[in-house]
Amino acid sequence: MVSFNILGVCTSRDIFSRTKNNYIVNKYTLGFSPLFCFENSITGSVSLNDFLNISYPKGRSNFLRRADYIEYSRSVFDFLCENKSDYLILDLAMLRSSYFMTEGNSFFVGSSKQRIEFYKRLVDLFNFPKIKKTGISYNFLDRSDIVSRLDLYTNRLLQIYPSNKIILCNHKLSRFVKNGNTLSMFKNFDIKWPGVNDFLQFCFDCVKLRLPECHVIDFLDNAVADARHPLGYSPLHFTTSYYQYFKECIDCIMLSSDKELESKRLSIIKDKYNKKYAATYFRNLQQLVLKLNSSHDKIHKILDDL
Repeated sequence: MVSFNILGVCTSRDIFSRTKNNYIVNKYTLGFSPLFCFENSITGSVSLNDFLNISYPKGRSNFLRRADYIEYSRSVFDFLCENKSDYLILDLAMLRSSYFMTEGNSFFVGSSKQRIEFYKRLVDLFNFPKIKKTGISYNFLDRSDIVSRLDLYTNRLLQIYPSNKIILCNHKLSRFVKNGNTLSMFKNFDIKWPGVNDFLQFCFDCVKLRLPECHVIDFLDNAVADARHPLGYSPLHFTTSYYQYFKECIDCIMLSSDKELESKRLSIIKDKYNKKYAATYFRNLQQLVLKLNSSHDKIHKILDDL
């Protein structure tokens, strides 16, 4: 059976966990920043086992502790080499996250509320540098610096996988969410996630350019999030058809030997699933628009596209 390693958000892992398939996932991690993963570690002599053995009253799964350790030790490339796979699944959606910065050498860490709380425990136990600032925007770096850092990231990946063994997935945030038979918009989308999708597309395009022989699975424009997703309420937790789309694209890639023909077939698959979403949710979207102010240009554009 074909095996995969995955570097990306849970959306990429769910391609395999939420569909029927005969593939093997060897290694998966999330929560590291591709923009900083090649910099110096702050873990020193602290080991992964030290992380796993920490008593923490609020709980933090071993999987997330490993992800924390990979981020703080800047060891994602070592992690990737522990169990090589036939293909690497890659996405850039982790770059939507904010950062916190430590005192001293200004160590930047991909941030979440739970990670910050657990990090404070590491400060107490292992004398990690204290947090100096939180809530640093996902796009605080200059674009030129981002391009340079993504160059370093992709160059390091190419030392492990040839470009034609990398599948680059384009995940972005959906504005729409299904809850049972109800379709709605995420509240305050442009306030909570201002400019995120444009930024993710920019980073995706940078990496795509640097992996000329990679296989590309594009974002499904009509995709809808699922409020009842097992992992919770998020614009990156989609309904089942989204994962079926990516799985069918991977099936296509596995059977393709001609890059141009593969690209055409992937485009056909994308069109099929966009139409499937349109057919499923068109009436819901119509009803939603009637409830909203007619000045919501983005909604009208989506309807026109459908």
